Amino acid sequence: MPAKSKKNYIVQFGSGKPGEMGTSSTELEVFDRLGVKNPKIGFAPFHHILHEQVNDWSLFLDLVQPITKKKIELFEFHKEKDMESLKKRISTCDIFVLGSGVCEPYLEFLFSNRLNDFFMNYFRDGNHLLGYSAGSISLTPRYIHVAFFREVLIHWAMLLNASEAQRNDFQEGITLECPPEYREQLKKVFELKEPNKIMTHPLANKEFQAISMKALGFIPNMVMLPHFNEAIHATEEHMKAAVRRYSRYRHFGVPNGAAIFHTFQESKLMQTEVVGSNPNPKLLVTEFFKKDSRVYKTGEKIELG
Repeated sequence: MPAKSKKNYIVQFGSGKPGEMGTSSTELEVFDRLGVKNPKIGFAPFHHILHEQVNDWSLFLDLVQPITKKKIELFEFHKEKDMESLKKRISTCDIFVLGSGVCEPYLEFLFSNRLNDFFMNYFRDGNHLLGYSAGSISLTPRYIHVAFFREVLIHWAMLLNASEAQRNDFQEGITLECPPEYREQLKKVFELKEPNKIMTHPLANKEFQAISMKALGFIPNMVMLPHFNEAIHATEEHMKAAVRRYSRYRHFGVPNGAAIFHTFQESKLMQTEVVGSNPNPKLLVTEFFKKDSRVYKTGEKIELG
């Protein structure tokens, strides 16, 4: 009887920074479950690293380097010029981690350099993929996010004491992106000087922008938002708005400290379950439907097939 093919895994952390909020036990459990002894690990954040201060890379190194004798390698995609060399270096890794940051420019980088195809082959070769925050989103079929004016108004209130140049740049950029029917209201908001009046303006509850961008597509029909119910841009309101606009997908909010652990065999998704949890027992992995929602606790299976 032929031996069964080796399983490999994709893991989506709800956290952005390694060990965020004291939840490093989730990450260490995940690496233990992967079952790779002394793995070669690559780490690529979706933002520029400020090396002179504590950052995602240094936090990841402190947390994960003790579990392997092989040096963890940092990949800064925005500095990469030779794609063939980049692919060869990634190919030496047993586990590759896509870190937190900003989805749009990094997804654009991956697709414009055909690294989406490369990562698909990398995974089919039996390697493992992990994501934090934006990196977790990138592993799904699409990056979907509905933003409300609330986030815009909070940002504007924070800029009241900034330089005139900073305020003007923000106003111009936001006005260009603003739906035409709300531009006059937004103009009046920019004239307000009191933070409370800005943030409680009726415009706050209106949808500002909807983003739907192709992602790497490893997990069928599933989209997600990390930092669920702990970030101003990842609340139940955002999830419900996304479901209304993009109902063909299954929508999950994943809090800091929780992870969605996918098991594959022969490139087929075999099992999905929740690993780890947020210190707040009320913050759970939550799937949103058109009329209601369902929560999943650590150890519970999610049927995605």
